[in-house]
Amino acid sequence: MKRNSIITLILTLAFAPIFAGQTDNMQVIEGAFPVKKYDKSQCEIIYIWDGVKMAGKITEPSKLAKKKNLPCVSVKKPSIELHLLKSDKPMPIVLICPGGAYNWLSINHEGKKIVDFFKSHNISSAILRYRVPNNMDGALMDAQRAIRILRANAKKWNLDPDKICIMGFSAGASLSARTSTNFATNSYEPLDDTDKLSSRPNLTCLIYPAYCSQPEKDRRIKNTKLAKEGVDYNTRYKIADWNIVSKETPPAFITQTQFDPYVDASLAYYLALKDAGVPAELHMLPKGAHGHQNPKVFEMLIHWLKSHKF
Repeated sequence: MKRNSIITLILTLAFAPIFAGQTDNMQVIEGAFPVKKYDKSQCEIIYIWDGVKMAGKITEPSKLAKKKNLPCVSVKKPSIELHLLKSDKPMPIVLICPGGAYNWLSINHEGKKIVDFFKSHNISSAILRYRVPNNMDGALMDAQRAIRILRANAKKWNLDPDKICIMGFSAGASLSARTSTNFATNSYEPLDDTDKLSSRPNLTCLIYPAYCSQPEKDRRIKNTKLAKEGVDYNTRYKIADWNIVSKETPPAFITQTQFDPYVDASLAYYLALKDAGVPAELHMLPKGAHGHQNPKVFEMLIHWLKSHKF
């Protein structure tokens, strides 16, 4: 089947998943679903490079830091914020990567609120504060190190080292995709025994991802303009060269809206996984802008995680 036909089939099927017959009556909520109040007192902060010399460059201060009412805009000391639930058996965990165009971290909308959502479904989670602004290499190092930290402390934290899902939003989804496709090579030289462990996540969840197609990546890194007409699908949906997809790439849950300006990221990643024979679940929605979080999709995400024994 030609790629044009595949894209048409994806868009035809994806707009009518569980929502079939409900779309007209469904309330579209921008970034809202019921969760409990975020309680930071119940978490533990782990600085992932403590005890070793941090690999890569230190993030330079952001000019945005002087502005008020912005999310986390500068991370020099990467960390994971652990929210562990009590259980009599080892628990799965979701590592959450907030978005922010690799310039800041949307900690509230794409971090704290997501922690509360997973708590309501009895799933442990952790928020990754990776290096920003404009430190893409450092961000990947942080993500790889974070997964290794989780595995190295699995017994201490009562985690199942074979049930780690990385989940990202926007640029955080880009980082999640990069982490899921670059585990075969180290982004930094091993520094201790922790770095001998695998950095491969077992599952990947991409929520309104960005920069997963080559044109989108070039626009972000090289500031090139996207061609609006006369571009064939093979070029438009080419997987970004910093995503090395193979048959060993983790299964993925992907969701985005049709009119999100970064929607090509979802299609490019899905098609690359399809070509590699990797199981992937793609949910396209007909309404909502970039940053749209639909409660029904998050319930489907829980169903998907449970199907993988999370």
